[in-house]
Amino acid sequence: MQDAIGEIQLIEQSLAGSREAFGILVVRYQSLICSITYSATGDLARSQELAQETFLKAWKNLKQLREFDRFRAWLCRIARNVVNKSVRKQRFDVVHKARPLDEATAGITKADVYYSLGLIHEQLNETKKAVNMFERGLELKPDHADLQAALARVKG
Repeated sequence: MQDAIGEIQLIEQSLAGSREAFGILVVRYQSLICSITYSATGDLARSQELAQETFLKAWKNLKQLREFDRFRAWLCRIARNVVNKSVRKQRFDVVHKARPLDEATAGITKADVYYSLGLIHEQLNETKKAVNMFERGLELKPDHADLQAALARVKG
């Protein structure tokens, strides 16, 4: 009960602008919030950044807290929201997913490159042949709508 009363007093002091009181709340909940962020990221440095972001959001939005005795749950919800936003953002972050060029090309030989270029050249030739066949078909049947539509798709 003493912790709950102390916590409510710390929240009230924080609402009055006491950074010291909020700092005590941060120390009290830092392990919990870091555990939540680490379990979602698996990256210690990133989890600490997200925990810091969580506490910053809590400080800025402390006036929205209606039930002081629910501070812990409120703080955990902020942490989960911060983590979810970060995960969604990373999903679309191409740079985050990219590997260094040295790592991405490790083990690739000149022979591999030449082989791949040969396959690309073959595919290009096949596409050119297909375009020529369609064009000849159009010469024979210039009003054939299916041939015109297919040629437009192949030419892109």
